[in-house]
Amino acid sequence: MSQQVNTADLSKKQISQIVQHRLANSLDGFHLSGKKFDARLKKASKVFAAMIAKENRKQKKAQQ
Repeated sequence: MSQQVNTADLSKKQISQIVQHRLANSLDGFHLSGKKFDARLKKASKVFAAMIAKENRKQKKAQQ
């Protein structure tokens, strides 16, 4: 089981790096690699990071 990370105080770039690392580790058993795979993994992690950052902003706004 993976450890949870509090993303509330992290930048979108930092969140993206964490997501990319976790996705790569999750897909490790499939032996996927190459430029195309890496580019798509990076793009997907950016999308997820944007979603996480947006949710963090909503939660901060709701707490105020």
